[in-house]
Amino acid sequence: MNSPLEGSVELNLKDGETVKSVSVTFIGELLTSGNDRTTFLNISQEIFSASTTDISNVNDNGPSKYIKLVGSHSFPYTLSVPSKVILKNKKGDTAEYDLPQTYFERLVRVTINYRIFATVKRGKFKADSQVGTNVVYTPVIKPTIPSPLRQLAYAEEHPLIGPDGDPEGWHSLEPVTIRGTIFNSRNVEAICTLSLAKPLSYTRGSFIPLHLSIQCSDMQALNLLSTPRSIDIKLRRILSMTADSHGLHPAFTVDSVDYQNMASDIETAAWWPSAFGAEDNGDLVNYNGTSRRMLDGEIRLPVGLYPSSQLLSFAISYVVIFYPMTAVAFSPEKTQNKTITSEAVNIVTAFLPGPRPKSYAPPSYERTEDRIGSEFSNMENMM
Repeated sequence: MNSPLEGSVELNLKDGETVKSVSVTFIGELLTSGNDRTTFLNISQEIFSASTTDISNVNDNGPSKYIKLVGSHSFPYTLSVPSKVILKNKKGDTAEYDLPQTYFERLVRVTINYRIFATVKRGKFKADSQVGTNVVYTPVIKPTIPSPLRQLAYAEEHPLIGPDGDPEGWHSLEPVTIRGTIFNSRNVEAICTLSLAKPLSYTRGSFIPLHLSIQCSDMQALNLLSTPRSIDIKLRRILSMTADSHGLHPAFTVDSVDYQNMASDIETAAWWPSAFGAEDNGDLVNYNGTSRRMLDGEIRLPVGLYPSSQLLSFAISYVVIFYPMTAVAFSPEKTQNKTITSEAVNIVTAFLPGPRPKSYAPPSYERTEDRIGSEFSNMENMM
C-alpha cells in the first residue's frame, strides 16, 4: 500500500526569474563505507512546466519554453511512496523488499537515508537551483493477532496463561537437557523448555512474553536452577552485510571480516514464578517422579529499537538466546555449548488496535538503559 507525501514548493521571486520547470524528488539511499551509494527509491514529479502552463496566470506574453515568474508562487505536490521496492541486479534477477526505516548509528558504517528536494530549472545560460532536506521515514508494520486468551488477558489485565492452558498462544522450543554437578558432589540433569508468545512478532516499546519449564529429579538442583538470577536469556540484535537470500549481487563490499556480522545483546529477560498451572509453590510432580517448576518472563523492547528489515545485502535481525545457567553451587559440564537454544523473532513498529501488551515483571526488576535507537532519536530531533 502506498502512502502519500504531501507538501508544496514556495518561490518568492521579487525581481522575477525565467523558469523552465519545477520538480520535486524523493529518494532513498543505502550508503556504506568508501562512499558507496545505492539508490533504491527514486520518485519524481514535475509540479510546474512552462510549456504546459496557462500563461494568463503568470507575468509573460505569448507561448514559450520559459516563463518569467514574478512575486510569490506556490506549487503543491503529492508523491505516492510505496511500501515495497523491487530491485534488480546485473543479471536481471529481481527481488522485493519492504521499504526500510531510516537507519543511522555512529559506530556503524552503513546508513539508510531519505531525502526530498526541489529542483528549479532556469533559462539558458543560467544554473539550475536545488534545495532539499533529509526525511525520517518510519514504516507502519504491525504484528499479527495473538491468541484469544492472550488478548483477553491484556484486556482484563490478568496474568498471561502459560503453554499448558493456552497452547495456541505459545511457540515452545524443543526441550534441552542441562547437565552438570552441584556442590561438586553429584551429577544432575534438568530438562528445560523455553516458550515464546505467538506470533513471533513484537512491537517495539512493548514486551516479549516468555515461559520456562524446568524439570529435574533432584529437588535441590531444581531449586538452584529455577532462581531468576540463574536464568540468562537475552535479546540479541544482528547487523549483517552479506549477499542476500535471493542471490543478488551485494550492494557493497567491506574489507574488515569482523564487520560482516555485528551482534550485540541489548536486553535481558526478567523472571518470576508462574501464576498459572503451578501447585505446591510452583512444583508439579510428574508420572516419572521428577518435579517441574515453571517461571514467567519477559524481555522489554526499547522504544527506539530499529525494526527487523533487509535491503539488498544489509539486514537487521533479532534472536532470543538462552545462555547456559549460572546457578550458585552448580557447575555445567565442560562440553556445554555457548548457547542452549535460540529463536529468531521479528520486531515491528506499530501496535494492533485494542489493548496493548503490558508488563508483568515484579517492581524490583531493574530495567537496563535504553541505548538502542538513541542515535536515531537524536537525528530525528535535529531535523
